[in-house]
Amino acid sequence: MRIPDEIRTQLELKFAVLFPHLDERQRRLLMAAEARVLGHGGVRAVARAAAVSETTVRKGVFELETGEEPLGRVRRPGGGRKRVAELAPGLRPALLALVEPDERGDPMSPLRWTVKSTRNLARELAPAGNKVSADTVRALMRELGLVPCQPRPWRATTIADDAAPATADLLARDFTADAPGRKLVSGITYVHTWAGFLYLATVIDCHTKTVVGWAMADHMKTSLISDALDMAARNIDLAEGCIFHSDRGGQYTSRELRCKLSSLGLRASVGHTGVCWDNAMAESFFGSLKNELVQRTSFPTRAHAHRAIVRYIEMFYNRKRLHSRLGYNTPAEVHAEYEELQAAA
Repeated sequence: MRIPDEIRTQLELKFAVLFPHLDERQRRLLMAAEARVLGHGGVRAVARAAAVSETTVRKGVFELETGEEPLGRVRRPGGGRKRVAELAPGLRPALLALVEPDERGDPMSPLRWTVKSTRNLARELAPAGNKVSADTVRALMRELGLVPCQPRPWRATTIADDAAPATADLLARDFTADAPGRKLVSGITYVHTWAGFLYLATVIDCHTKTVVGWAMADHMKTSLISDALDMAARNIDLAEGCIFHSDRGGQYTSRELRCKLSSLGLRASVGHTGVCWDNAMAESFFGSLKNELVQRTSFPTRAHAHRAIVRYIEMFYNRKRLHSRLGYNTPAEVHAEYEELQAAA
């Protein structure tokens, strides 16, 4: 039976007026009642007028005929859990505020990816009242066009000096310390520029995870490590017998460096050849540096790379970057907390 257009128009108007005030079950029952009044062909006509499937109308007819009661709660129109971003309109600006101020490179340029993990971003949002999960942050980043950094594969580059005297591994992968200046880790990496490689040596304190010493040059001689050590000795008080740990590269097992360590009262410690986990803290820093800066920037000269790396270490890594091993605090915050405890003791 063909339903007249006039009746269909009346149904569309009725549904448009009543549906906003009814829950899903009440809508089905209303549609079922109208379909029964129309008789043959009523289900199809009502479905078209209400812009729903015929299955929905038939379900309403079944509920109307059997008197079946709903087993649980019935969702109202527009019901259900709202997205966090809809309930907290300030969430997006707060997230952008954590990302947009950062710039990288030389010359500096705005950063459209973020060096922070979704977990770290979620933790930084919490103090301002935006308590969200890492998954929510990831979804918002996708909406805002922000891309998280993805690390590249690690490659072994250590060249050991087989003729060097044997040196024990005093850390045994324990990169914790109860005070600054008790354990140091060091490493050398290289940065590609258009003018050639720039080599970077670092010294990291195991207690605060601070890069306390660094040096850069167009060579990777032992003097590069000595310069980084001198900076570390100026920046923190080195305890007598402090452990200086590194990989088994030729510079670290050289006689020149052994004399340098002896003059500073440090004990040498080296890991096994080609085993990055034995010097994991130094490798972790280099991984962050490469992933968050070097691999995303082109350096025309060594001077450009030098300036960018200094900014990364001194302005970002030591002062702003959150570390999970530090309870999601920065190295500067951990150092300040230690100084306060010492002053109060």
